[in-house]
Amino acid sequence: MPGARHTDWTHVHVVGDRRQAAGYVPFARKVLGAVVADAAHLGLRTHQMTRHLPDGAVVIGELRGGIPRMTIVPPPLIQRPVDLPRGKDDFVVWARDTAHPQGLDARFPQQILRPRWTTYFHEAATTGYAEFAGKKGTYRALFPDGVRYAANVDWRSQDDERIQWYGPSTRYFVDGYRRPLAQYGRWVFGLGQVLLDVDRYCEASEVEFPERTVMGAAFDGRWLMVIMAALSEVSWPPAPPLAEQHPDGWASPSYFMGEVPLALRRFEMVIDPSVPGPMKRRVVARSHETLWEGVEARATVPWHFDATGRVAVAHVPPSSAQTVQQGEVWSRPSEAHTRLELNVTATGTVRFTRAAVSLAAGDGAAATLAEDGAAVLQVVRRGRGFAYRLDGAETAAWELGLVTDPTPGRIDWCRRQVLCADLREGALLLLESRQTFAGGPSPALRFIHRVVLWQRGGETVIAHTPIERTAFTMVPTYTAVLARLSEAPVAPLALVHLHAFGPSNLGLTTNFGMSLLAAHLTTPFRKADTFGQTRIANSAGAWLAIRDTSVSASNSAANQQIDFAGHTTMPGFASVDGVTVCSYNTNIYLNGAEVIANHATGTPLSALTGIGGDQARYHPVWLLGKPTPV
Repeated sequence: MPGARHTDWTHVHVVGDRRQAAGYVPFARKVLGAVVADAAHLGLRTHQMTRHLPDGAVVIGELRGGIPRMTIVPPPLIQRPVDLPRGKDDFVVWARDTAHPQGLDARFPQQILRPRWTTYFHEAATTGYAEFAGKKGTYRALFPDGVRYAANVDWRSQDDERIQWYGPSTRYFVDGYRRPLAQYGRWVFGLGQVLLDVDRYCEASEVEFPERTVMGAAFDGRWLMVIMAALSEVSWPPAPPLAEQHPDGWASPSYFMGEVPLALRRFEMVIDPSVPGPMKRRVVARSHETLWEGVEARATVPWHFDATGRVAVAHVPPSSAQTVQQGEVWSRPSEAHTRLELNVTATGTVRFTRAAVSLAAGDGAAATLAEDGAAVLQVVRRGRGFAYRLDGAETAAWELGLVTDPTPGRIDWCRRQVLCADLREGALLLLESRQTFAGGPSPALRFIHRVVLWQRGGETVIAHTPIERTAFTMVPTYTAVLARLSEAPVAPLALVHLHAFGPSNLGLTTNFGMSLLAAHLTTPFRKADTFGQTRIANSAGAWLAIRDTSVSASNSAANQQIDFAGHTTMPGFASVDGVTVCSYNTNIYLNGAEVIANHATGTPLSALTGIGGDQARYHPVWLLGKPTPV
């Protein structure tokens, strides 16, 4: 390039970042010097040279009527992906909607969300990363194999490590009318990886376990502690062929009533620093020890260990959770459910205890529903209803049964059902279903469904769905269910699973299912995952209505939350340090309405993930916990 570097005054025009352009000024002056020399040689007052550099920069030197000018266009700024730093707890979601049924990226659809808030994709080449407008980074450096595997129930150690396994939707109560084999699995996960695959362990170790389903897990020093069960398909006593009373009702129990073989086993773990990724623990083949075995009735329930990994507790539903009127006779639920505890000593011996848990009659009486280490969830009698108590604070009260309003012909029914919870974090996700019937020439039936997040005593409504329709049926004005629940002790877990069959009124019999099914007004599980039947009649003889639970089940909406292991999670929920992410999506069959609650503290999940179209859902939702200490 002939000509000396231009050192005199000149216009400088920058298109782009000025700091980045500063590095190109010496070269631009050289280009401009060549322009000035060439113009003088040719006798020109207007002349221009353009140079395109290998890095994408463009430099223009020109004379306009004898006035010198340099234009510098630096190359586009390349944002270096920010690697996810090691931390204590980050949320993991798998965002999907109708347009993205498998997520943004086919291989690594999971995103890691770090409050407040940065979204991490697997790498910069992951589908959706370039288009995402929010704060973002990548997690491949820390998780080279991704974070594909997790489950909806977790345990947290004293050092803030977390492991997960599959369990009921609520994490603490059995899902009513859902097959136990559909609720649980045969894996323990950690940091997005499979820590224990029971079937593969048995194959590699050449052993046979009759109990292979994981019901609870924890770390105890060098051991992975696992409570396992031998689950079978659900069966129940046959229904009477004919109704015998006026009125009459019958229902199969909403949970497994048979005996369940259980075992507590521990598996030796080693830490291998050479393993890539943060999960450096692995289970040693042929290392298991069976510490305890037993058989318990109805024990298809989750077990929760304390932070030491040595004490595990389970609450087993009672032998009956039904309030039924047969003729003039009412039967009540059982007065107590069963609390089981396994306490492992330092030498590996186990102390097993069994105790009855009952909610006494009278305002203010309280009893335990669930435990998670030191955290305890109780149900408390308040007036003619009940409230949940956690960390010494109580939710608003709700009633089980029909409540007659002072307004003539008006009847209310209210239910607050735990959708999901994390007792350690003081968080409850509640589905509130309130049904109001107003009589008159055009009877109206109004349903209001609210999803409420209750945290440390404060409430946030994150979804609200009112449904109205004209009703041409009569709802009986009767408070017998409430009366019978208040006049005698009752098993606390009976209130979770309660089914109540009401009285005859004008030739009609009302069947109120008070469990999670009634709160949804449908069965929120896949049809093949359900079991059970109800029957009602308003007189002796043939049953008026025979209904299989699967009739009201759905294979869509909430049941689309299928993960890499083929398991359905409903809903997705995680909470830590006052920050919560949840995703809940289910059908309400009345008028085709839906209850959808997708929530992240402080910002919409659609903005955090880049997905928010039709049927948006973010399941599973889980917390990573700390990497393995080495």
